[in-house]
Amino acid sequence: MLTMLRAQPQQVQTLPDVRLRSPANVAVCQKLQDGTMVLGGTIASVDGVETGGSLVRLDARGAVMADWTPAMKGIVERIGEDGGFLYVAGKGNGITAGSYGAVRRIRIADGLLDPAFSIFTL
Repeated sequence: MLTMLRAQPQQVQTLPDVRLRSPANVAVCQKLQDGTMVLGGTIASVDGVETGGSLVRLDARGAVMADWTPAMKGIVERIGEDGGFLYVAGKGNGITAGSYGAVRRIRIADGLLDPAFSIFTL
């Protein structure tokens, strides 16, 4: 069961030693079942690797997984994992419609956004 929107914050046991370039605001980090980690927010680059905006996936050592590039822009505020998918909530171009927030679904294996899935919120 996905509990992303109402989940209580959890303490992160270890966070990779990474360097973020401004503008960078990490709003959420989610450790995935495979040991990788997804950072969400507004992130220009990590350790010199351009990220393209809202989400970046790090391997177990903390290195950017450069081939995982969801086509999203905006501010990611929440991330949940369920059944091979990430459910991402936030605001901004590529996440929302107008001034409404939204939840989008991304396939973890390849980072592809599911264009058929979207939940808009007030």
